[in-house]
Amino acid sequence: TRESELYDQHVFPYLPVERFVQGTYLSAIMMPFTSREVETLTKRFEAWHTEGYRPYSSQRLAPGVDLCLCFNHRRDAKMEARFRAAFQQNGLGNYFRRLRFFYSNLTGLRDLYSTERKGRFGPEGYSAGPNNQFFDIVTRFSHGMARVMLMESDVVPLCDDWRERVEAVAGSVEKFWICGSHYRGQGYLQSFWHVNGNAIYDVGNADFRRFFSDVYLPYFRERVRQQPALSYDVVMHDFFAPLFAGRGDMSDLQNWSRYAHRIRFSDFIVNVSHEYDRQLQNQLTVFQARRRFPDSVLFHGAVKI
Repeated sequence: TRESELYDQHVFPYLPVERFVQGTYLSAIMMPFTSREVETLTKRFEAWHTEGYRPYSSQRLAPGVDLCLCFNHRRDAKMEARFRAAFQQNGLGNYFRRLRFFYSNLTGLRDLYSTERKGRFGPEGYSAGPNNQFFDIVTRFSHGMARVMLMESDVVPLCDDWRERVEAVAGSVEKFWICGSHYRGQGYLQSFWHVNGNAIYDVGNADFRRFFSDVYLPYFRERVRQQPALSYDVVMHDFFAPLFAGRGDMSDLQNWSRYAHRIRFSDFIVNVSHEYDRQLQNQLTVFQARRRFPDSVLFHGAVKI
């Protein structure tokens, strides 16, 4: 309880009885990044210490969620020290239980990310780097966790208490495997049904892990050979594409019946990340984003801060 000495001393976080009974909760925020994003990520840490962007407006809650930085290359001690210093200087220990680091050790074509979709590519396609980082987060880095939020460096809070909202969604009694935003910008997107990768994943759910290993990954590996531009978050739209096009057979309908209801759209985060939206003249300010999406606490895309 909040009246206990262990809570006052930040030894154990407060755990509502309904969260304990239902068994679903947010274990960690997982942030995949590359060396190109170190500066951006450091600035995110600074922003989270600023009113209007704080994970919590109050520091009374004992933190129970890990902040995990997931790097595409091998361990870098100097980089770790820089992030630990930023974590401490900006008081993020008031909002997160601890700062953790994970490494994918990607090299060569397994680390490729080509937005131009030209030249050589490996078995994971032109987005091999982000794809492999995502696979690592789900299959390796989140081992022993319940639900995790994947949050890239270009996700911007729209208000204080955003972590509280993420935790509320993650702790919902509703059963889902993936919960996030569809595309809500002004550009044209063919894969309209896909949930953007900045989402909550039920990694501790045995059925989801079985689906991921037995259905999702085999399907991705087969399809990326035919469509090397395929990215991990568009896979489920591609999986159901025959139904959307009116060409589905009975097996497609059976897959829809088995899996579609586990993929949920939510407005806790809004995805406005299209090349059209990222053009300077089309970018929103944080104030404009708050007005346009009043029910969202996180914004994925380019904003004028």
